[in-house]
Amino acid sequence: MRRVVLPVRVKFLALILATYADPDGSRVRPGLDVLASVSGQSERSVKRSLAELRGLGLLTVARRGGGRGGQGRTTEHQLTIPVDLLDRVTVLDPDERPQSQATQVASRSSSSTPDEPVDNSNPEATQMAPESEAGDAIERPHSDHPEAIGRPKSTIGRPPGWPTTTHIDHPPTKTMRVETSQGESLPRARAPDHDPQSLPQTA
Repeated sequence: MRRVVLPVRVKFLALILATYADPDGSRVRPGLDVLASVSGQSERSVKRSLAELRGLGLLTVARRGGGRGGQGRTTEHQLTIPVDLLDRVTVLDPDERPQSQATQVASRSSSSTPDEPVDNSNPEATQMAPESEAGDAIERPHSDHPEAIGRPKSTIGRPPGWPTTTHIDHPPTKTMRVETSQGESLPRARAPDHDPQSLPQTA
């Protein structure tokens, strides 16, 4: 009864009736005049509150008082809990909070620590660029800054103990053969086609 949400005057009267009841809710027999005095309400207000409790199924009449052959006998009530109580009235949670308020508190507590997306991206991660003209793959950082592009290291074989170099390998230049006065054919490096003055003049 305490967790049932009712108007103040109705709930106050229901709590007073519970103090007169046996442990099983029976034998509630205070008269109107007693209930009016204890609750501080008029007998008319007490009658109206009793009618509302009976309409909600929280109170039933076990034996009527007064009337013919009932002089000096008060009406006996029985406190009851209908099976469809939740359809008739609002009942507080076991911790005696309204359902809506408890839901709001649970919602606020769950939203106080929202799930934030985790950034697992690695700024140092690299991706492989398409093969270069020389057939070597160049690692290109995600930043795409030209100065961040790595150069392939030299793959020229060196004797044991010699340090490796980091210069860029170039394909060998084209060569041409030159006839000497003795008829021998000697190889000579060929200069680029766009610089004819770089070739040595022969007699």
